[in-house]
Amino acid sequence: MEQPRLKLYTIDMKYIRDLSNVDRNVMSVSPQIDKSSRPFVGILILINQRKYCIPLTSPKAKFEGRKNSVDFIKILHPTEKNEHGANKVIGALNLNNMIPVEDSLLTPIDLNSHSSDNRSTILYKQLMKDQLNWCQSNHEIILKRANQLYNLVSNHPEKNRNLVKRCCNFKKLETALDRYIEKHFPVVSRTAHSSLPSKPREYVPKENPKKPFYIGRKAILGHKPSSKQQEPAKSQERNKHNHRNNNNLE
Repeated sequence: MEQPRLKLYTIDMKYIRDLSNVDRNVMSVSPQIDKSSRPFVGILILINQRKYCIPLTSPKAKFEGRKNSVDFIKILHPTEKNEHGANKVIGALNLNNMIPVEDSLLTPIDLNSHSSDNRSTILYKQLMKDQLNWCQSNHEIILKRANQLYNLVSNHPEKNRNLVKRCCNFKKLETALDRYIEKHFPVVSRTAHSSLPSKPREYVPKENPKKPFYIGRKAILGHKPSSKQQEPAKSQERNKHNHRNNNNLE
């Protein structure tokens, strides 16, 4: 399936906490280290017929001198330069922390400006826009690097022990995702792993079909009387009514 233009999503925090109990390399949201309110923001791609979210991280001074690798990619501003004349680093993609996801766990991020936004929110949205623009322009590089990393960690762990130590166990997390979906969304009709979401899925419980009944000409449950199912004749109703009254008197 063709990869779509990238968008930014946040992921359900309960699911992130569940995965962090399975694999310590999942980005922590532990309240003990003041990260319980930190959103898991990332871009969505396809790997091995699964949806994966690659987390974005805010710019840090140490990123300037760090080189790109198979599990780490710097995000650069298209025009702004640093003190050395190179494009300014405005964030990074932590491919080693990417996790499998499903539609029901995703919430698209609104990057539009609103009158209620304060200055901090406006600056943060602009940063995310710049990060997303860079990711969209370098989509093929990101996708190629992510698939390469997945293959090295999942299929050749013995030859890449140092890499495996700092990466999530992708196969193990895929199993954890399946268990989580079955537990929390048991009735949801699951989409194929190869399809990316247009919007988050909603929980829709199944209901047994109900037969309509009528009071006079007013239909209950939105059904209208048809020629095959007309309301009882008034004479029949009176006979039934009288029969019930007679029984009550006995």
